[in-house]
This record gives sequence, C-alpha cells and structure tokens, in this order.
Amino acid sequence: AFRDRVVSTPDAILAVREIGRGEPILMHPSLARGARDFDPLAVRLATAGYRVISFDPRGTGQSWASTSALEGRTLHDYAADVLAVVRALGLRKVHMLGHAYGNRVARTFAVDHPEFVQTVLLCACGGGIPNANALDGLAKIKNPATSAAEIRTATRSTFFAPGRSSQYKLSASSAQ
Repeated sequence: AFRDRVVSTPDAILAVREIGRGEPILMHPSLARGARDFDPLAVRLATAGYRVISFDPRGTGQSWASTSALEGRTLHDYAADVLAVVRALGLRKVHMLGHAYGNRVARTFAVDHPEFVQTVLLCACGGGIPNANALDGLAKIKNPATSAAEIRTATRSTFFAPGRSSQYKLSASSAQ
C-alpha cells in the first residue's frame, strides 16, 4: 500500500508518495504532472524489492507553493526540493529517475548533490523546445484559474498522442 506524507521546505509543501522496502528509487515526474503518474510502475518496482518514492513538484497536484515560490524557479531550485525529500526521509543514496522534464531535474540533482545519487535513470528525454500548442497546453495546466475540466482537456491534448488519450484515466489530482 502507498504511504502518503508531506515534506515542508521554506516556501513549499510537497506531497510525497512511497511504496515498498529496499533500495530507494526516487522518481521525478514530467512538467505539470504528479507522483500518481508513476503508481503502476511504482507497484511493479516495489514488488521487485525497491522502496519507490515520488512527489508532486511544487505547485502541482497535492503539493503547494505560493505564486512567488513558483516564479523564476530554476532546475537547481527543483533539485533542492528533491534534496528536501531525500533528507526528510533519511535517505543516504537514491536511484534517481526522471521522466521527461523530470529528467532535467534528475540530472541537476545528480550534479548538485552527487553524494546522494547511486544511479540516474532517464525516461522520455526529448530535446528541443516544445511546439506552440504544447506550450499553450502547459500554460493552461499550470494556471490556477483554469477549471478542472479545462485541465483534463489540456492534459489529454498536451501529453497524449491523438487517439491515445481515451486509454488513460485522469484523476483530479494528476490533472491539477
């Protein structure tokens, strides 16, 4: 069963999920996505003997940060959030997994805090700048004024290929 907890930083409250026991794998999701995206993978890794940890990045899902704590953030700031999770859970070394935008955070964390990293696992590591439609969708998803229905629609069109989004159930927390 998943264990949920919060980790506080000076300017954010991070919603953390973990499952399993063993060597820790800390997973950072894609931009504007949350920890629950990893639930199916987390269950499989926990069954294989790992302690799997993920969290909703600041301003996403169940995590919270003030508007000022979201503006002008760098990859180093997001890596500092990873460090806060590592320290709060008393972890010595982690296998750091980053998905899509999270791969950039994972790599930054490994450079900024190599003493806490055993391996780095990168998934969906595209390059370049997202196209205009993707940027518009991301802006809608990250805007606190966007309704839940608009977030679900923007999530489907931004993150899933045409004809594929119907295969995914989007929970309210993963679409916020």
